[in-house]
Amino acid sequence: MIRVKNRGSAGKALRKRRNYVVPLSPPKLTTSIQFTHTFRWVCIASPGVTNQLITTGMILDSLVVSVTTQATFSIIDAFRIKRVDLWAPAITNGFNSMFTPVPAAPSVISLEFNGSGAGNIGTKPNRVLDTSMGAARNACLSLRPPRDSAASMWQATPESGSQTVGAGIIVSCPGGSIMDITMSIKLQNNSPPNAGPTAAAAVLVQGTLYQAPVDGTSGNWTALGAPTYAV
Repeated sequence: MIRVKNRGSAGKALRKRRNYVVPLSPPKLTTSIQFTHTFRWVCIASPGVTNQLITTGMILDSLVVSVTTQATFSIIDAFRIKRVDLWAPAITNGFNSMFTPVPAAPSVISLEFNGSGAGNIGTKPNRVLDTSMGAARNACLSLRPPRDSAASMWQATPESGSQTVGAGIIVSCPGGSIMDITMSIKLQNNSPPNAGPTAAAAVLVQGTLYQAPVDGTSGNWTALGAPTYAV
């Protein structure tokens, strides 16, 4: 008799199903919801921002659910920054009255992972910048928090619900720049949730998830699924 062996991933999956034993009692289950996601913001300030501080509290309040047309609840309980990407907009050379090309001023962007204050353990401020090279190459940065730094660790909402500065980000960029923050997120476990930012006007739809600005302002709200604005 010829015996045919199961090979490849399909065969391994079949063997696993055959060898699976149903536990006599339910196994331990982690009920906390955790995932990794990339959020995108666009700088709409003109001409841009300089040393804009994005605090822990601003990031914690960047994902909210509206409970009225103005009030929100924050649903992020803790986050961990994995990477920050920043792109300056492309620059366009101009022309003078003699139709001679005039090089545009270069765009400069910078990123720094910030600590919570003086005497902060595990933080070494390190600012990195990039400059555009004409209209052919726009300035861009892709940085991870330094290993073992405060910015690389999990940051959570305090028990009191107040949002402290924490280990945030300091950004400088021209208007039109795009910033992506990739981070691991843990949603809140218990109710009541922490109160989130309040919209300046009654523009929110009750029960909708919103991505809020990360500069502490109360405008430029965007329903989940589309990029919102930083400044």
